[in-house]
Amino acid sequence: FKLVIYTILLYISRFDSRGTSMTKARKYTVQENFSAHYHIINRCVQRVFLMGLDPLTGISYEHRKEWFMERLIYLNGVFTVEVGGYTLMSNHYHINLKTRPDLTEKLTDSEIANRWFLLYPPKIKKCIVSEADQISAHVANLLQSPEKLKEYRKRLGSLSWFMKSINEYIARKGNAETNCTGKFWSGRFKSKLSTTASSTLAVQTYIDLNPIRAEIADTPENSEYTSAYDRIHQDQDRKKLKEVFILHKKNKKKNQERNMNKTFTPEQKVDISLLFKNRNKAKWLSPFYKGENHENPFFRITQNEYLELLDWTGREIMADKKGAIPIHLKPIFARLEINHNQWIDSLKKYDKWFFRIVGKVSKAWEMLKESTSKWFKGTRANENLFGT
Repeated sequence: FKLVIYTILLYISRFDSRGTSMTKARKYTVQENFSAHYHIINRCVQRVFLMGLDPLTGISYEHRKEWFMERLIYLNGVFTVEVGGYTLMSNHYHINLKTRPDLTEKLTDSEIANRWFLLYPPKIKKCIVSEADQISAHVANLLQSPEKLKEYRKRLGSLSWFMKSINEYIARKGNAETNCTGKFWSGRFKSKLSTTASSTLAVQTYIDLNPIRAEIADTPENSEYTSAYDRIHQDQDRKKLKEVFILHKKNKKKNQERNMNKTFTPEQKVDISLLFKNRNKAKWLSPFYKGENHENPFFRITQNEYLELLDWTGREIMADKKGAIPIHLKPIFARLEINHNQWIDSLKKYDKWFFRIVGKVSKAWEMLKESTSKWFKGTRANENLFGT
């Protein structure tokens, strides 16, 4: 009798609370040295607000989002991984990224060595030899080891190492701040393979609208710690900066005619300094499609097209309705072969519809030739929205 009960419990344990099959290993959808788009998700342990205002203690950890942003931007310059978008919430985060093994292969051995030591600085001894000379010596030694260089080259293009370098850094810093030990994140990370340009757009839209769905913000331009917020405010600040200098040029001409020597006031200088600082706020993010000469773009539509689509989608979700697609947005859906009738529902039910794969499933099997598994939950939802 005990054996029968144990067998039944073992069988049940292979299915999660949604009735889905046992979680598939990441190796089935993430293949190293292969260019692909991924939607990355990770949550704080037990979904605690470790990057926001803790409702139980009243302590704010919002500043940790700045830690995360600084680390993400830094690693984006070290790894050959492109970041197309992100959202930071109080207890989890989303990243839309693309692995670029082609860029990794183009790096010289010296670039590999220098980038690796940016990630893991060598030990510097206190002696008469300068720090710069010691680092140069470490680089020279590494260049004499082809096997290590080969391994480090692989790691600098690896999705797993990229995520490890983010999660471990934030976890250590967060635990040190509160003088505690233990897990900070609920796991390594979860990933969803995006197989087409249309699914990459859907992932990005879902990510940027996270604060709106959570009712933290009402519009993308008010959704702080999102890539949409950065892009919108970067454009706004650049326009303001341009207007300031055009106005200053006109005033300068008038002042010269009147023999006056007026310049910016201290308050204006502070404002202009802030505009200068934010004019490249989103420059580190992979750009949207810029035209025919734009090779291997992260997205297949322009930034203006995306922001218009994002704004309309956000309004529909806030109003909890499924309205008609505006005429000026229909060409985007047609060009990317997206079923616009299910667009809003797919973003509302994203977590229930899409699991390991987002996009055309047939394309996934072309990309995952080494995978022995030919079925993933969410196949029907993918086919309905993106086609077969």
